[in-house]
Amino acid sequence: MTRRILTAAFLVTILQLPYRTALAFSLAEELDMEFRRALTGIANVDSNAGTIVFGATAVPVLERLQVRGADFPVAGTSPGFTFRWDPETGGFTQVESSLGPVFAERADTLGRKRFDIGVSYLFARLTEVQGKELNGTGDDLASVFSGVGTTLSAGSSATGTPIDRRIFVNEFALEHHIVNLSATYGLSDHVDVNLLIPLIGTRLIFKGQSIRCVNPTASGGGITCDNSDIRRSFNLDDSREGFGDIQVRAKYQFAESAGFKFAGGIAFRIPSGNEDNFSGIGDLTVTPSIIASRQFGKNDLHFAGGLELNGGDLGQSRGRYALGATIQPLTVHPLDKVALLVDFIGNSSFLDDRFEIVTPGGCKKGTAVGGASSFCEGANSGVPGIRAPAQADAATGTTTHFLFVPRTDIIDVATGFKFVVIPGRSVAYLGVIYPLNDSGLRAQVIPTATIEATF
Repeated sequence: MTRRILTAAFLVTILQLPYRTALAFSLAEELDMEFRRALTGIANVDSNAGTIVFGATAVPVLERLQVRGADFPVAGTSPGFTFRWDPETGGFTQVESSLGPVFAERADTLGRKRFDIGVSYLFARLTEVQGKELNGTGDDLASVFSGVGTTLSAGSSATGTPIDRRIFVNEFALEHHIVNLSATYGLSDHVDVNLLIPLIGTRLIFKGQSIRCVNPTASGGGITCDNSDIRRSFNLDDSREGFGDIQVRAKYQFAESAGFKFAGGIAFRIPSGNEDNFSGIGDLTVTPSIIASRQFGKNDLHFAGGLELNGGDLGQSRGRYALGATIQPLTVHPLDKVALLVDFIGNSSFLDDRFEIVTPGGCKKGTAVGGASSFCEGANSGVPGIRAPAQADAATGTTTHFLFVPRTDIIDVATGFKFVVIPGRSVAYLGVIYPLNDSGLRAQVIPTATIEATF
């Protein structure tokens, strides 16, 4: 009875996910609306202030930053145990090998008619762009989230007194809880196929105030005002759950020479995740790859490199690469069942992501105070945001904004311990992923765990 109740509850939860997503606003829509609510109290206070379009322009930039920052490594298809058919015994024999990588690939395949299932979990809290906190001081995101507040418009009162509208972000974060369900089947001793299904919970936090600053003056790296008041506080803290982008993968071990094994891989990424809930990239991708590995007793070195072709925009295709080692030097029981994994994992885009959006109304280009920038201001070089000044069209009453996200090189190290749970049957892994550079939207550290079983 208990099992039936739990099964029914699980099915009801899964079936409700798409309906909840359909009925509720997406996280991107909520962020845009929160921007607009925050600005309601200070918009149109003065006739010369121009139209405030900060939210409408900042959100698309954040979405594209998130797509790259939340493209986390997924568990590879390489099993912890490999098997081969032994015609002399008429059964499968386990091959003596290392426990293998988790977030990288090796050329070894599972074995004919063998089945491997795995579950992996990771948690990431994305708070930094270009190595600086989104709610800290810096020029990231074209100073959208700067310590002195972002200039929303720089106008003047009817009497000519300069007036700024600024937004101060006290906390901004995107949190991801990701559970990846993986299943691998050995079609032959040299061919594996794999299905990966991500379940993602995303939490968006956006807190701060919008103010009206009279006669702003740069002072000591900040801003002083003759008079200022908080026009509206905002406190967005919401979450969404659903499927991420499903992947269908295959690997073929085609050669072995001088102790090295070589394999080719192919991965199809299906855009099943909701891009507006920060759980998918929104495009179909195909990634052919080449894999090489070399075993030294129970240790191994492995390398994989591939090109992710983006079906929605070939200009946003990316190179993917991984290099690492499985180290299992101890022979004393039970330490002979534990391996140290060190993998360097990266992906690089080739071009900036350039795009335009159109907003209703004009966009007054005032002069920002203290270095803060408005999304109606001029271009910023090398940081996410504006690539050219906005252009107003008097005939249509709209403004075109020319935005971009610069190309990124995401380089991480994944390290941890993989250990045998049931000999010849099950392995588990505990580790972390550390960013090695500041490119893009990043988390400071990502804890991970996996468990897999072979049948």
